[in-house]
Amino acid sequence: MYSDGTPIFLEDDIFQIIILTDDTSSIQVDPNITDKETNKETSSKIIEIIKENLKITVREMPEILTVSVAGVRYHINKMKEEGILQRIGSTKKGEWKIQK
Repeated sequence: MYSDGTPIFLEDDIFQIIILTDDTSSIQVDPNITDKETNKETSSKIIEIIKENLKITVREMPEILTVSVAGVRYHINKMKEEGILQRIGSTKKGEWKIQK
């Protein structure tokens, strides 16, 4: 799955390993590493999914998106902080409210 490239090791406050992939695969380990455009696109997709099903859970969203559960949580939490999304009720039986 990985290319024949050599991994890049970065040592700073946080130790990072960058593994290059070939054109046929894409791996997202940390949603914080993505660029702003990708974050905006993913957030827009999450909003569209929620509009279609206000009762959808965070765990169900990765089945539709190409983002991990952690990635979905990252985007949901950002949108909650920005006042765009709100969860009303419990995690399983509640529903989403889109503010903006």
